[in-house]
Amino acid sequence: MMTGEHRPVADSFPAHGGLTVTDEGRIWVKEFRRPHDQGPDRWKVFERDGRFVCHVTVPTGLTLLDAGADFVLGLVRDELDVEYVVRRRVGDPAHRN
Repeated sequence: MMTGEHRPVADSFPAHGGLTVTDEGRIWVKEFRRPHDQGPDRWKVFERDGRFVCHVTVPTGLTLLDAGADFVLGLVRDELDVEYVVRRRVGDPAHRN
C-alpha cells in the first residue's frame, strides 16, 4: 500500500503502542497510534491476573510514568521544552457528582 509515489504505508500495525506495569501490579496497555491519528492517548488497564479494568484517556503530550487507582503520573514539556512531572487525578465516571 502507498500513500504517495514514494511513501509506502505498512500493511499491518503493532498490537499496542506501549506497556507499563504499575507498583500496584496493574498492566497499562497503550493503544497504537497510526501516523495520522490525533488527540489524546488511550490506555487499556488490566489487573495482574489479566482481568480488564477500564479505559483511560491520557492528555496529549503527557508521557505516562506511573499510575495508581486514582492518579496518573506523567512527564510533560512546556513551550520552552522544559520537562515537568505532573500528577493528574483520574476517577470512575460513574462515581462523579
